[in-house]
Amino acid sequence: MKDIRKVIGLLLCMTICCYMTGKEKKNLNIVFIGNSITQGALLENPRHEAPPVKAALYLRRQPSVGTVRYSNQGVSGSTTFDFLPQTDLLFPKVVRVADQFKDETWATLIFSIMLGTNDSAITGPNGAPASPAKYYENMKTIKFLLLAALMLTYTISTYGQDKSHYMPKFAIKTNALYWATTTANLGFEVGLSKKLTLDVSGNYNPWKFSDHKQIKHWLVQPELRYWLCERFYGHFFGLHAHYAEANVSNLNILGLGHERYQGNIYGAGISYGYQWILNKHWSMEAEIGVGYARIDYDKYNCGKCGSKLDSGHKNYIGPTKVALNIIYVIK
Repeated sequence: MKDIRKVIGLLLCMTICCYMTGKEKKNLNIVFIGNSITQGALLENPRHEAPPVKAALYLRRQPSVGTVRYSNQGVSGSTTFDFLPQTDLLFPKVVRVADQFKDETWATLIFSIMLGTNDSAITGPNGAPASPAKYYENMKTIKFLLLAALMLTYTISTYGQDKSHYMPKFAIKTNALYWATTTANLGFEVGLSKKLTLDVSGNYNPWKFSDHKQIKHWLVQPELRYWLCERFYGHFFGLHAHYAEANVSNLNILGLGHERYQGNIYGAGISYGYQWILNKHWSMEAEIGVGYARIDYDKYNCGKCGSKLDSGHKNYIGPTKVALNIIYVIK
């Protein structure tokens, strides 16, 4: 039985992969319709072993596939009669599940229908045995009315078929890692072309803590990004610049000691990151960058007093950007 399900899972993958033409990654939302084979009813752990699970895992490993979301609507003992709309048994649930994907216009909605084993039974399941002509008629009705029902609430995505599919244009974001250092920050990103975006972020920290500790600063960091797949999804490389004015004291890290340093920082760097789509409006991204910074500073005796000790500059090469951004896509 497990071997049969492995074969079924492989056939599902091969069928879906027929749609995966072209160089761009496709995002998929799949509704699996079927009987006990699809459901994985006789498996020890259907949640991890059912054919739809195996199919989704396989598809996610393909270089031409991006995100894969799915719903397993296999029901043990079901026939094509059970999924007919007029029986009002399983068809309404399938429509509701598919309707949950209606706002995810960046992904292609696929229905995988594998019914027929129970239709051929001599006795038992609803409507069995079904003649070949009746089986064909039922399948045709299910497909036609399923699409007709969804057309009322869902515009079928043509993701990857042409250049007119939806891509986000503008988003705002904030870096969770900076908030952990009490630094307020906000950024925005705007699409310039299919694979280019401009990201601009700003930080502000006005706080002063006990023992005259402070990391007061403001920073602006624009970045031009090139996306390997398309903007606002997947891998990207960036070229960024930065300018900041800082007033830090009594940190006793990185050789700063207990003195106060006041000055400005400017430079540039390169970065790499990856963005995950959570739903139509929310995404997350991780990014790290390295580069150069010129630091011009005045050194003071302590955080409270104003006696100047020294002036100078330093040339820094190392990490210049680290981010775990929470993103909201406006349009």
